[in-house]
Amino acid sequence: MNLVGMLLPFVVVILLLLVLSRLIVREAGAGRLAEELSGGTLQFAPNPSAYWAVYLFIASLAYLVIEGVLGIIETGNGWIPAVLCTGFILLLLSSFPGSIVADNKGLTQSYWLSGRRNIAWDDVWAVSVEEKNGRVTVKSKRSGAKIVHTRQLPDRARLLAELQTHCPDRMPGARRVVSAPVAS
Repeated sequence: MNLVGMLLPFVVVILLLLVLSRLIVREAGAGRLAEELSGGTLQFAPNPSAYWAVYLFIASLAYLVIEGVLGIIETGNGWIPAVLCTGFILLLLSSFPGSIVADNKGLTQSYWLSGRRNIAWDDVWAVSVEEKNGRVTVKSKRSGAKIVHTRQLPDRARLLAELQTHCPDRMPGARRVVSAPVAS
């Protein structure tokens, strides 16, 4: 039994997945700015290297799923890795931060599996800034939708400036004017 020949493919796959995972969660560079599109629209998109790392990560896991399915067909074993890898692929696709687009109507964020989330500027309920995690969360008051700017997305300062411009009373530390119900 050649132990090195047997373990080498597993070590290579684990190292590949480790490198790709670091590229996926890598913080956007401080010099990366939001892309200005036509009509004053801003797009906060993840690094292109993060997209390619996600594609390669999913391809590596898909290879393991295929190997597991072939193992099920041949020996009846191998369903646990196939199920775990499939679940992880779905988790990655549903949680990888999508691009945020800010225009004159509001914010839109799209995820690969869970679709689009829209929040109009007048629908912003709260903005929370988590300095430690580098996260900005914008919550809707009507639909309950959340748009999250993570550290993988660029130009957090520009997003905060847009939020300050369009909904200053919802920013952290702002005093809200709450109207009292009218007595009849």
